[in-house]
Amino acid sequence: AENYGLFAGKYFVICGIPVLLIFIVLLPLAVKTVGAFRKEDYRNAKMLFQSGLHIAVVHALFAAVYVAIMATQLAGIFCETGADLAADMLRYGSVMILFTALFFYFSRLLQLCGKKYHLLGVLGLVNILFVITLAILLNNGKAGVMALIYGFMMSVGVGCILLGILCFRLLHAGADWL
Repeated sequence: AENYGLFAGKYFVICGIPVLLIFIVLLPLAVKTVGAFRKEDYRNAKMLFQSGLHIAVVHALFAAVYVAIMATQLAGIFCETGADLAADMLRYGSVMILFTALFFYFSRLLQLCGKKYHLLGVLGLVNILFVITLAILLNNGKAGVMALIYGFMMSVGVGCILLGILCFRLLHAGADWL
């Protein structure tokens, strides 16, 4: 039970703070993007969407790399016991900062555009995939509490891809943002 407390109490907090800060920056941009989309200014909406995507990717990648590199030090600061396991969680699960920031950005755009059923379908799929992945890893593997990290990465990663595809199709944005 103590290991699951590391996941919920330490890992989520340490990875959640950068995601929250990135989402605070992206929230006004999402509103401006949807405003331009509703005014049928598709060129501006596409530019704003791509700007938000750049902001999310650059800041989230920086935060993910920072957390992965500083995992041992962060775990030592926040954990009295289980610092090694917490460091592994942060090291291997820091990519969740990127996935979660993009997931929140895409889901907020779809919600503001009125595509709530699309969003609900993807969220349901993400939850089902998480439960299936967790059941497989806990019953057949020896992942232990790391199964939560792996299941979270797989389900939110797939959800991020699906929501990204829906946003790109909705805003008529191509892959020219690279």
